[in-house]
Amino acid sequence: MRLKTAITAVIGGLMVHGVSARTVIFQADFDAAAPVSGSVTANAVATNLNAGTSIGSWTLPDVAPGAIISDGGSNKAFVFDRATSGSNSNTVLAALTQTVDLSAGEALNVEMDLYAVRQANGQRVEFSLEDPAGNPAYTFVFRMNNTKDFFTFNASDVATGISANATGVNNGFKNPAVDGYLSWGATMIHVKVDVSSQPSQAGNYGAKISLDWNGDGDYADSGELLELDFGARASGVTEISTLRIANDVSKSGGAWIDNLTVTAQPGTVTADRTLFNLAKYQTATADSGTSSNPDQFATDGFVSQDSRWVSSGAGPHTLEIELAVPMTIGSAHLFSGGTWDSPMADLTLQYYNGGGW
Repeated sequence: MRLKTAITAVIGGLMVHGVSARTVIFQADFDAAAPVSGSVTANAVATNLNAGTSIGSWTLPDVAPGAIISDGGSNKAFVFDRATSGSNSNTVLAALTQTVDLSAGEALNVEMDLYAVRQANGQRVEFSLEDPAGNPAYTFVFRMNNTKDFFTFNASDVATGISANATGVNNGFKNPAVDGYLSWGATMIHVKVDVSSQPSQAGNYGAKISLDWNGDGDYADSGELLELDFGARASGVTEISTLRIANDVSKSGGAWIDNLTVTAQPGTVTADRTLFNLAKYQTATADSGTSSNPDQFATDGFVSQDSRWVSSGAGPHTLEIELAVPMTIGSAHLFSGGTWDSPMADLTLQYYNGGGW
């Protein structure tokens, strides 16, 4: 398949658009930290958390907010747990190695694995991306209830975008005082937050959250989220230097936290996922076809048995789409096979740069 008169193209959802190098500005897997032994006590002091952090550092405004617990081998996690700490006020700050300047077009990515500690309706842990003065740019919450859910806060401090777990996996919880340690692997919930510079141009977002509830590597299962919009960034906040993890002082609960990574990327603006079919009604030319399923059916905008392109005979075959003007492509979505035919195999997406494919 070919796209002609295109400046940039995308394969598998990766935007090729003057992307700058990403820099890891915080990384903690806690494996080098000292775990508790015997009864679970609060040993997540700053020195122990920092021992398990290869990039960046932790500060604790309050008491030790939980414990480092091992799986019995080399894998360890930070259990942020109000019950373990014995205090109503629990906060830990992950200090990034550099401040991300959103007003200068810089971007930020946060990824981590989570699991619920204890369970009672309404228990929750809050995560905030903050500027050097402690003002939150974005806040998201992991709430322990019968299904677990996440929600975000918009610039007006209103909860939005609630997502409940519907995968049937990770609906339980792990009490470190009872269970000792968590079974690792696909039992963790994977969380990804992408923050762009939120420029003034319409169609660009500030931050989005993706949730892989069953930890299988995608965001496509029931109840999972792919890039839920946080809404506008908090007014006046233009930098991010810290990730704050805290309890609501009126509510209990906690979370296992592992594999926390924060990366920065300068000069990047990430567009909203509002999709437009740039190939619709554009000229399509194939090296073969049938009288009832000609090549122009590939770009008529319909996905149906009666309106599809079908090549004749065994491949390989090519389908070339002539775009009206040079343009940037955000993604390539191909409908192939379905209930009518075998899907395409060994697909290659090419673009014409003015001199060749």
